[in-house]
Amino acid sequence: MDPLEPAPESLSTAPPDLLRYAHEPVMVTEVLEALLPERGGPYWDLTLGAGGHLRRFLDVAPAGTVAVGVDGDPDALVRASHHLRVAGRNVSGDGEVRLIHDDIGALGTSTDVAALLSLGLRPRAVLGDFGLSSPQIEDPSRGFSYRHAGPLDMRMDPTRGEAASTFLEHIGQKALERLIGELGEERYAGRIARTIKESLPILTTEALCATVEKAVGGHRDGKHHPARRTFQALRIAVNDELGRIERALRFAIDVAAPGARIATITFHSGEDRVAKDVFKGAVRDGRASHVVLASRPQKAGKPIDCSDDEADLNPRARSAKLRVIEILDPDLAVTGPKGYRRGPRPPRD
Repeated sequence: MDPLEPAPESLSTAPPDLLRYAHEPVMVTEVLEALLPERGGPYWDLTLGAGGHLRRFLDVAPAGTVAVGVDGDPDALVRASHHLRVAGRNVSGDGEVRLIHDDIGALGTSTDVAALLSLGLRPRAVLGDFGLSSPQIEDPSRGFSYRHAGPLDMRMDPTRGEAASTFLEHIGQKALERLIGELGEERYAGRIARTIKESLPILTTEALCATVEKAVGGHRDGKHHPARRTFQALRIAVNDELGRIERALRFAIDVAAPGARIATITFHSGEDRVAKDVFKGAVRDGRASHVVLASRPQKAGKPIDCSDDEADLNPRARSAKLRVIEILDPDLAVTGPKGYRRGPRPPRD
């Protein structure tokens, strides 16, 4: 697959289930208010997924706006390319939508990203919608979910890195206990880590579920599976998700044009903490200001929660939190002691 343009044959040979999935982007109303698509682009989506946010951005943006979609999951690129083309968008190496298969934690060394920046495509709007997508969760072959039997893989990009089953072989018991406790917020991390190490090899999601149940018992509260937090912790660790988010956001701040808006959507306290710290540092260093949304005003530096109405329609969005900063433009005034922008929006081109 050309990283800038998924090959047409990838679409023609893709399983129907892969292309049928329709993505409803999370907090799309708030994202569009934050990123000002009416100004145009370039728009960079660091977590393209099925392309829902990108598609909605272009629906509002002026004709000719260029959008860049990045994803480490080859399936996501095929899916997004299909839906964007069905929507009438030109997805190609020099079209209005340009797709990159790459690790968002290594964008600073990506030759494809460097090529786009050399063409003057510095972002004026950036979105990172972090977390796991529904197609990844529902695909048994990816091994992300305790609800589906499959190989214990968990890699966002199946072409790179080691699977979760291999990761468990290499990590020590104390380190495993620490990551399950910290990343999974699991109170029984010690028991689980010890039982996992005693039960190796663990090659399937079923085997991991059985191992956790052996360590802590069955469904403790009658609502959540006892392996839920362990699966979450392993997924975050296998993909170095928190490190990748931090590096991606620092890269975006470095390359974004003056006046650019950068937004994050997070679903886990660890993800949100990384976004908070990176944004807070940029504001403290005088490189950015916090953004207030007229429709959802919040205190300085505080995230915007998913609305109750949206959470009722899409329960998986319930934990979503949105943060937004604006890269400082020397010609625009910033008011408030914490760099909290309350003034008018930047002028349109």
